[in-house]
Amino acid sequence: MTEPRPSPSPNLDRWYSFRLDEQAVGALGLLAELLPHAVRDPYLWKWAVIATHDALHGFKGLALRPVGSGAQMRVPKHEQRAYALVERERHEGRPIPEDTGDRVDQFLGLFEKLQVDWRMRPYMNSEVFVPTAEQDSAVRYLDRLRNDLTHYSNTTLPVQVGDLPNVLLCCIGVVEWLLVESGNVTIFEQESEDTARRRIQRIKDELASLAAHWPATDRQTCGV
Repeated sequence: MTEPRPSPSPNLDRWYSFRLDEQAVGALGLLAELLPHAVRDPYLWKWAVIATHDALHGFKGLALRPVGSGAQMRVPKHEQRAYALVERERHEGRPIPEDTGDRVDQFLGLFEKLQVDWRMRPYMNSEVFVPTAEQDSAVRYLDRLRNDLTHYSNTTLPVQVGDLPNVLLCCIGVVEWLLVESGNVTIFEQESEDTARRRIQRIKDELASLAAHWPATDRQTCGV
């Protein structure tokens, strides 16, 4: 069932603030809407892959943000600059207005950071992520496929879409763990967190149904 959308205002705002948590939850909503139509229109798998990648990237950022005021979300060079600036400010006893760079780390860079103990334990109830072999394989495949689908080439890209329900299920399992189990993810509006949980369950149910449309292959699965 498609979620109701608010009617557009006759005077649309020129600006919109794209918050990290809203983008991550929004990507789940897009994925939930795409999946029921993917069997009839295989082209939609491209956007399902991109939406899954976007949601997972967002939730990884949310899980890593509490440490270093978001510095560890950045590429290594910018992260180290941020820590060095904090030390200088502490040493000199004054704020130093300096741009250390804020480029967000790559998809797999953030994935590796989820598995580092000190990065994932800012709170007493925080947990470090330990992926299964199936999750690790699925996340890496998702990243490769998203890159291939996003950056066009002059060749044809064959994709075994029958494997995608299980691949995406593995990746959504990581999203669910980050939201529910990591102890690090804060979504500022309770309604948005409840929405994220409902969308995750809807996505999991839809992926399980989609997986039944294709015979199993030798690709490892995540619960289907």
